[in-house]
Amino acid sequence: MSDLHVTTPPTRSIGALLMLGLIILPIVFYWFLWRRGYSTAARIGAGVYLLLGLALWIVRITQA
Repeated sequence: MSDLHVTTPPTRSIGALLMLGLIILPIVFYWFLWRRGYSTAARIGAGVYLLLGLALWIVRITQA
């Protein structure tokens, strides 16, 4: 038998600077969440926030 150990990659937490970047300019900083270690929930949450912001921006510019 071989000693094959399956290890999970280390998880990363969203730091303060990345969080600030996601809040201020999500279209740029969202892509940093696609590096290894960030959870699917963090990616989905930031993606929803990004899409919501884009949708509100589109509504605002079409009503002008």
